[in-house]
Amino acid sequence: MTPDALLQEFLRATGAERESVALETLLSGALEPLVRAVVGRRLGGSTPAQDREDTSADALAELIERIIKAKTGQNEPITNLGAYAATTAHHSCDRYLRDRYPRRHRLRSRVRYFVENSVEHIAWQSASGEYFCALRAAQHASVPELSPNWFFEAPIPGRASESAIIDALLRYAQGPVPFDLLAEAVGHLTGIGDETPADWSTAETSVATDAPAIESLIDQRRRLERLWREICSLPVPQRRALLLNLRDESGNSALIILPATGVASMREIAVILEIDAVALAEIWGRLPLSDLEVAGKLGIQRQQVINLRKAARERLGRRLSSSNAGDGNIPGRSPSN
Repeated sequence: MTPDALLQEFLRATGAERESVALETLLSGALEPLVRAVVGRRLGGSTPAQDREDTSADALAELIERIIKAKTGQNEPITNLGAYAATTAHHSCDRYLRDRYPRRHRLRSRVRYFVENSVEHIAWQSASGEYFCALRAAQHASVPELSPNWFFEAPIPGRASESAIIDALLRYAQGPVPFDLLAEAVGHLTGIGDETPADWSTAETSVATDAPAIESLIDQRRRLERLWREICSLPVPQRRALLLNLRDESGNSALIILPATGVASMREIAVILEIDAVALAEIWGRLPLSDLEVAGKLGIQRQQVINLRKAARERLGRRLSSSNAGDGNIPGRSPSN
């Protein structure tokens, strides 16, 4: 069924149980795949998996609120849910990139402003919610197949300004170019980018490979031990929201590294989660759990799970960052998400 058809089923549903089932069907059958596809395309594999998960969760929480308000008459009806969901996901990515990469965000704003206010260029949003840019004369041409390094192939004038670079890239493409691809190309050609800040999550996702030196193994264990101590100091709800959803860079559960390195056993993990060890063993193979599953286990709303996890990560970021001056081996970052 289409997103709009699933939306109509939810809007027609009566009774708390039927509404809950219809909303979950709408989420799993339409919204989550669409939002995750947009976030995956926008943020890519270089962004930590947990950051991609949080960005998707933020967009889904916003969509749920908007849909429920539409059902109760507090907001106008949604006429094209697929496009609305894609736009919401793009906005969630924009917020993440603005906070984490301010220079890149400012560049994107300048590129968009130039194209939208230029007589010779045009920007628009497709039915899927993706933004495109083109020369006005080439707006209706087919989307060109561009090589990974297409921006180096374009004839850019020497000492060209940003606006001249944008113009040259669009003239070279001779067709609609996704805005993200255009902004990335301008960033490469102008040398504008941001150094990725240190992130506490690098500690729990760093796995030794290719027979590393003993010093490297010791350093890794120290990082994990410090991270584990800080996690144990979190309030129980924050521990649960964080650990049951914790992902490594591949999107798999990051908890497995703790028993693998001897930092914490499954029984010790169960203790700080205040979960029976047998119950933890039963769900171990299904970790990480979705926010909805975690919410069900904690008896709270999905948005509360998201808020608890963010609060936990921000506290860990502050704690690990404050200790960074005294121990260069412990990564940390100021909260940005």
